[in-house]
Amino acid sequence: MAVKFYIVNHSDKTKMLQLQFRLSNMSELAICGPSFVSLGTVAAEGGSTVVEMRFSPLATGLLRLQGCWIVDLASDQEIAQPPLFDVFVEKETDDDDYDDVNPIVVGTQTVRI
Repeated sequence: MAVKFYIVNHSDKTKMLQLQFRLSNMSELAICGPSFVSLGTVAAEGGSTVVEMRFSPLATGLLRLQGCWIVDLASDQEIAQPPLFDVFVEKETDDDDYDDVNPIVVGTQTVRI
């Protein structure tokens, strides 16, 4: 499943940011591809950027996306984010007995700097 993250710099200083998912803090959803994305320079006082990352569920049921960090690469400041959202994953079976996972997002959390 693809998830778009909207990151806003609420500080009074321009930041050079990176979005990271720390695998040691993730247990229910796995990231597909690199576990970090460099966001470049994000302007102060409301500057924002959007990035898309892909995740794969490791089970069915109500799962939580967590383990997200925002890192200012210039100052090495690390800001741990609370769990971002819960997603309900159910398994569907069609006539050919092909298993397909159907994620439904049931909540959201703002990523704050």
